[in-house]
Amino acid sequence: CGFNSEHVWTSDACGSTGNCAVDVQPPIDSQYPTCEAQLANTNLCQERASGALNDGLCFKTCLVCGACDDVPGFKDELAGSVDTWQGRCVDWVGGDCLSATTLGYSTAGQEALVQNCKRSCGFFPGGAP
Repeated sequence: CGFNSEHVWTSDACGSTGNCAVDVQPPIDSQYPTCEAQLANTNLCQERASGALNDGLCFKTCLVCGACDDVPGFKDELAGSVDTWQGRCVDWVGGDCLSATTLGYSTAGQEALVQNCKRSCGFFPGGAP
């Protein structure tokens, strides 16, 4: 499990890897050549989400990454306020997201952090990376 070079989580709790922020579409000659068509007409999304099928396709549409992933590109309210603090979700790995207000974050800022950085904050089976 880990982050890619853009600090997007690329492994789900089942160990599948892929980009959670975009879909890789099925081959054009497939019976259902789009992720949306596969979701509507097959059980392939269920198989991908469960980890039974790891073909690297349709991660976003099939919710392979699930509701516990970090929101790509999120930066917290104090990002850039200190030279070394970038405020990305990955910067919170090992930190206590639920105590952000004690570090100068507003209540809304802490709530945004918890909602947008669920994996880095450790809110998924197995905890943070």
